[in-house]
Amino acid sequence: MTIEEAYRKLPEYLEGGLPPRDREDIERWLLEDPELLMARDISLRLESSLHAQPWIKPSPASPGTS
Repeated sequence: MTIEEAYRKLPEYLEGGLPPRDREDIERWLLEDPELLMARDISLRLESSLHAQPWIKPSPASPGTS
């Protein structure tokens, strides 16, 4: 797997949807490429932050809620 493929497959890796061979390849790249590691860490923090947000419901007076 090339580094470009690793970047492209990173979201699927984070979701756990890759076959074992691809996961191993990405994990090797994570050890060798600090930018891919940073992209992984940022993605994980962003996902965690989004999951921590409360669900916001529009107020009854919001446009489009008639």
